[in-house]
Amino acid sequence: MAKKRKQKVAPPAQAEPGGGLGGLAAALRASGLAPVAPPEAPSPPPTAAPKAPPKAPETAPTAPRPPATPGAKTGEFKGKVVVRREKKGRGGKTATVIQGASIVAADRAALAKRLRKALGCGAREEGETVVVQGDQREPAKAWLEKQGAVVVIGN
Repeated sequence: MAKKRKQKVAPPAQAEPGGGLGGLAAALRASGLAPVAPPEAPSPPPTAAPKAPPKAPETAPTAPRPPATPGAKTGEFKGKVVVRREKKGRGGKTATVIQGASIVAADRAALAKRLRKALGCGAREEGETVVVQGDQREPAKAWLEKQGAVVVIGN
């Protein structure tokens, strides 16, 4: 035999704004301690016309700034840069290694980041080299030559 389900009774609707303190709100209102409605915000004074922003003083043209990213069109690459494909020691995965004595240590991380964005694949700094995931020799060579490097394909 199945059990009978009890019917849930909905709580009575609150007539008072502000929730379930109907009795307390009524008692406070009766004693004169009820909160007063907040005053309306004063309207802003009328203005004649909107003011135009002050003009910036004209300055003489300055010399162009160097690029923000290191090595972009500044001759970061001096000498040759070797681009080669490796599989050894990488669990059978193919990687493109970019190596060159001219790549400054401080710029390797920035170069890896720019290569990631340009080639659309993973790249990281690994010791004296930059390692790009996959066989990216030709796209890496084209990108590095565009940046002003003398590129040699190794292996």
